[in-house]
Amino acid sequence: MTTIKDFNVRAVGVPWVRKDDYEAFLLVSEDADQLPETWEKFTQYTKMFENKWKADGYIVERTYIDPETFPDWCAKNGVRVNTEGRKKFAAVVVAEKYGRNVS
Repeated sequence: MTTIKDFNVRAVGVPWVRKDDYEAFLLVSEDADQLPETWEKFTQYTKMFENKWKADGYIVERTYIDPETFPDWCAKNGVRVNTEGRKKFAAVVVAEKYGRNVS
């Protein structure tokens, strides 16, 4: 199984949603049934990943997803509005900031 360490990254992007946007985020997400029902649970889950990656020495960046513009971004980038799209979005945002040798 491929892991983040296989890519020799120095920074990782974590898809993040603001509390006020969470309901709209769920409405546009194709996989909403697999996401936490509340923003609080979403952030609890996401913070676990942030803490793990920080402990492993990575720079961790929250990449804010705007539910109004994210579906269009996904369409333009050939990904679905789901986990795949969120991961790619986070990787692109971080790559633009830190260079191509990132997640």
